[in-house]
Amino acid sequence: MNAKKQNLINYFQDNGGVARFSGILKAGFHPDSLAILDKDGKIEKISRGLYRLTDYIPGSHPDLVAASLQSPRGVICLLSALSFHEATNEIPK
Repeated sequence: MNAKKQNLINYFQDNGGVARFSGILKAGFHPDSLAILDKDGKIEKISRGLYRLTDYIPGSHPDLVAASLQSPRGVICLLSALSFHEATNEIPK
């Protein structure tokens, strides 16, 4: 594996296995490097502008991680917050 691909994989690992497309570009990586890793099966697109390593083991709340990365200034709704803090048995939708 060449150095550019390995550096991009290291970038993902340094960011918990998940990264935003805009963050990848700001870090100085070319979009083609991302496409090559996607083609090689090293990363996968989990939503618009959001990628993760394929061998990434998500934590206990992968949906909240994805939501917070997609909307860094967003607010978690009451039901999701209650579920996160295990203060309800209702499942947020």
